[in-house]
Amino acid sequence: ITGLRVLRLKTKRSGPAERVSVRRLGGSVLLRPGTTDPAIFDQIALHPYVPIDREHPPVTIVDLGANIGLSTRFLKNAYPEARVVAVEPDPTNYEMLVKNTAGLSDVQCLMAGIWPEDGRLQLDHAGLGHSGFRTHAGGDGGGNTDALTIGTLMTKAGFERIGLLKIDIEGHDLLALRQLEESGCRPSFVSVENGEPPMLETLVRMGYAGFKFINQATVPKLRLPLRAREGRRIGHRFPFGATGPFGEETPGTWRSAEDIECEIRAYWERPGRDAAVHG
Repeated sequence: ITGLRVLRLKTKRSGPAERVSVRRLGGSVLLRPGTTDPAIFDQIALHPYVPIDREHPPVTIVDLGANIGLSTRFLKNAYPEARVVAVEPDPTNYEMLVKNTAGLSDVQCLMAGIWPEDGRLQLDHAGLGHSGFRTHAGGDGGGNTDALTIGTLMTKAGFERIGLLKIDIEGHDLLALRQLEESGCRPSFVSVENGEPPMLETLVRMGYAGFKFINQATVPKLRLPLRAREGRRIGHRFPFGATGPFGEETPGTWRSAEDIECEIRAYWERPGRDAAVHG
């Protein structure tokens, strides 16, 4: 029934937000028809992209780019004892985030974006929809949302360290990683969307030593191991655009940064490579 309701929402061009209930998110959530909300729901609720570690659960979680709160609810449901901070800069998404996390204990929502210095940011959707926007400094007190450094964010949250950090902030993932590096904080687990090559260099400087290069375009073809290597097994197929599995569930072996850099360069130096199709 849930799947049919989400499918119906995908076909509607507009209308008020509707509630969809799913056990994996610990209850019901609001989704807006005519937006990317149903697609994000598919990725988070039907095809979760972070491992669930019951033996060593994180006690603090930061969700950078929380959007409407689906990933926040999934993480809170997976780690019910954890304190979670959900950060979303877009005002309309933030409103939905607050509604979708209402009633959850130890979940703090912040309308802000990560930036090199504290201040204000200007968000420009420019036809990119609810899940995409361009960000630049507001300047002179302008802008439509707060700008925070990682250090300021941790102070506001009351966190001395971060156990699990999810980063998906519309092309500014490298900026967040560099902020993390400057803060001195080293989360046990970092989920970051692939982007600019300096990401790898930044992670190495932070002390991370094991890496895998996963082409997101091939994620729909991936199959999880029949026996879970960590966390609990969830049998499903990943849709196109999903982040895919993480941790020990990813295919291949952990390799050095040097090996991964060579693999990335070799892949993108092939003639005719198009990021929209091949990565």
